[in-house]
Amino acid sequence: MAKRTIQDSEIALIKAMLDRGMKNKDIQFYFNRPERSVNSGRISTIRTGAYSNSGKILAASAGELDSFIERFASQERNESSPIDDHDVRKFFRRERDSLWYLHRGESEECECKQDFDPKKLTPVVRAIAALANNKGGYVFFGVGNNQCRVDGAGPAFSQTDIVDIINKVKAHLAPTPSITAKGIVDFDGKAVGFLRVDRQTRKLLMRYAIQYHEDHSVGYDYVVGCVVRHRLRFSVPSDFRVGEISLFEELEGADDEYRAWLAQELKKIGQEKLLAK
Repeated sequence: MAKRTIQDSEIALIKAMLDRGMKNKDIQFYFNRPERSVNSGRISTIRTGAYSNSGKILAASAGELDSFIERFASQERNESSPIDDHDVRKFFRRERDSLWYLHRGESEECECKQDFDPKKLTPVVRAIAALANNKGGYVFFGVGNNQCRVDGAGPAFSQTDIVDIINKVKAHLAPTPSITAKGIVDFDGKAVGFLRVDRQTRKLLMRYAIQYHEDHSVGYDYVVGCVVRHRLRFSVPSDFRVGEISLFEELEGADDEYRAWLAQELKKIGQEKLLAK
């Protein structure tokens, strides 16, 4: 029998969260670790008592749950550290038109976003994954994608707790990348928000990418495309479909072994046509 990875105390907290009406995808934020994922299916088995001896474990009290959530939030905030403004300003330059620009444009260590929308974090998750899988770097908000000009970010970025951003990332990337700083730098009255992302030594995998994809703020097709681009093997469900991406294009540069593997998996479910040009 496989060793149980979720402790009694964690099961008690999960049960208390379920009693409070929290959704599986929100609960998993608190228990996913770089070395251990707790997916929606596992939480469901705790709900029913089917996971090990979870049926015999009592839910934590309301006070215990409140204390746990507060400690968790404090720990997440403490893991981020302040960055000297100079470390961010070095990427920007005032040009002859007296406006500020990301002077080298987007690069392996810099990603630009026009603004920040906490309800549409797909582009942010994508940028964080790209930086973490490479050398690490910054995601800047309030910088136009076209000319990389500083236009200024709205108030949503400053109003969003770094814990909320980290939790969203935890739900979709494994191992969880390290976001070490969140801040704002002022350029002549225009605010540029930033997230500092550390380099990840292990390639990131989109968590529960296919079978456990629940959060539609991150599109299903994007998740599939990300997995294929990183040449990661996954369990292909019988209802596997994509309509907004081309697997043929996503496989550009892939080796013959990976192509053959994916072709074989699609053949099993009668979807070989998805590889057509």
